[in-house]
Amino acid sequence: MSAYNPDQERAVRLVHRVRDWWESGLITDAQHDRMAADLETGLRRTNIFLRGTLFVFGLMIAMAATGLVGVLLEPGNSTVWILAAIAAAAAFAAAAFLINTYRLYRFGIEEAFAVAGILFVAAAVGFAFEPLGMFFDDRAVGVAFAAGAVAAFIVFFQFGFVYAAVIGMAFAAVAPFELVDSDLARRLIAATTLAALFFAARLQRGDSDDEFPGANYAVIETAAWGGIYFLLNLKASFWWSHADESGWFYWATYAAIWMLPSAGLWIAIRERHRLLLDLNIALAIATLMSNKAYLGAERYAWDPIVFGLLMIAIAAALRRWLSSGEGGSRAGFVPVRLLASERERLAAAGTVSVLQPSLHPQHPAAPTGPAVGGGGRSGGAGAGGSF
Repeated sequence: MSAYNPDQERAVRLVHRVRDWWESGLITDAQHDRMAADLETGLRRTNIFLRGTLFVFGLMIAMAATGLVGVLLEPGNSTVWILAAIAAAAAFAAAAFLINTYRLYRFGIEEAFAVAGILFVAAAVGFAFEPLGMFFDDRAVGVAFAAGAVAAFIVFFQFGFVYAAVIGMAFAAVAPFELVDSDLARRLIAATTLAALFFAARLQRGDSDDEFPGANYAVIETAAWGGIYFLLNLKASFWWSHADESGWFYWATYAAIWMLPSAGLWIAIRERHRLLLDLNIALAIATLMSNKAYLGAERYAWDPIVFGLLMIAIAAALRRWLSSGEGGSRAGFVPVRLLASERERLAAAGTVSVLQPSLHPQHPAAPTGPAVGGGGRSGGAGAGGSF
């Protein structure tokens, strides 16, 4: 049973939407006040900065308290998993207590304890299997990741933290890399797992990704799709392993990184799935960037310039095509940002791109050859020196 009822979850999302409409000038002050009054939930919330601070400190407290108990009790290698299991149970109990007693909602501190519980579960299972290393080799880490994935999904269903489900998918994808020796088998098992989660999320999402719980499953669906692409793009995830750049699997992944963004864009446009649309635009760009690396083609210094011009041309053509439609839109898609939140995200992305450090040195390098006019003894440039 979830810690929050569906009506509260829907009201919280509607409050965000109503505020966004108001800041975008789509509704009046009176309309905003009237709708906001009807969406009161009684839950305690805070701003994103305090939420992040409480999350970090809460996670540190949970880890430090467990470490202190471990120092005092000094459990052996064969019993340390018991301490981790008790810590996991205590962390989950603390999260539930804070939510039920103080009605916290995305307050940071209860999220920290829930996430700490996930980590403690993974540690407990890993430590429990470690003494059996003679039978399991180094696979205790893989079993720990699998257990952490299960715990993460339990946290998602209990507390509704969508990022917990994303953590669970990441753990489930990483586990085969510790349990299986073959790179081909690792990637296929991980991709199959994410594909199963993708289709399960689609079934749960239904026809809407704007309302609760469809919005949560839309995030999971999008994250699973991105994970599949990341696993199959050998030029994006080469650091996971050293795949041979030959054979049928190599060229199958090359075909896959072209087909996945194409299929994802078609699905997203047909279903008006905004998150999936944004993701597959990014994946299409990643495919173009990976093309030469896959084919082993020679790279040139002017490749980024050509790539940037291509992106500008596509964006300009798409904007012009949408604007030329009836009412300045086509099938409900418009070439402008209607909501203030979208404009803010776009401005933030532009700020990040400006703050990116330059790849070139900011100061000229010191000359390495002999200096012309150097060695002067009377203050003049080379008055007594040789040339």
